[in-house]
Amino acid sequence: MIETVAVDAIRSGREQLDLSSFISDDLVLPLVAMTMKSPARPPRTRAGTG
Repeated sequence: MIETVAVDAIRSGREQLDLSSFISDDLVLPLVAMTMKSPARPPRTRAGTG
């Protein structure tokens, strides 16, 4: 996203980033997928062996 805004600033002749750089209907925000990982569990032992 920052690269897109920076390129736009250069092309427009402003050559600086400010709040208005990030307020645009043309700016496409990247989709970020985050997953939660469960805490690691100790290995299971077979009944009667542990």
